[in-house]
Amino acid sequence: MPHEPLNEYWSSLIVQVRNALKLSQQAFATKLETTQATVSRWENGEALPSLHNQQLIETLAGAANLASISGLVKIVNASPFPMILADRASNVLAASESSGFKTGLSIIEQTPAQERANFEKFAESVIASGFWEGDGRRFDYEFKTGDERRRAVVQSIMIRGNVYAVVQRLDG
Repeated sequence: MPHEPLNEYWSSLIVQVRNALKLSQQAFATKLETTQATVSRWENGEALPSLHNQQLIETLAGAANLASISGLVKIVNASPFPMILADRASNVLAASESSGFKTGLSIIEQTPAQERANFEKFAESVIASGFWEGDGRRFDYEFKTGDERRRAVVQSIMIRGNVYAVVQRLDG
């Protein structure tokens, strides 16, 4: 079974939290009132923690001074504006309802065929701009589809050494 992007996120965060707090899987499981086997499945990306457990893990991450993307995921998901959060591989990690995108799929999979060439040019421009260096770079983009002109702003955010892109469509 392929690992979903958020499973990998939680897997990595759990390992980092356990290491930072010097907890065994069993001790971590006890804090979350679950089993060591469940923690193992989370760490292997075989299962996703429940929302309640995600909140507890975020609390433990904060206690260990570890940054996470959970708050950003919540902001993007709740945004009334067309907005997505994506990783470097163009996987959608969070999406506002108005964006039309679904989490767990790549952007290219969700881009209509007639717009894929625009997306590929956009992705190349983002790479060429040095965006993925993750120092808070902003990238403004505009393209035309037929008579329609679209604009977006893309902001890089680095969390725990990983760079993510928050993309907000400005005309939509």
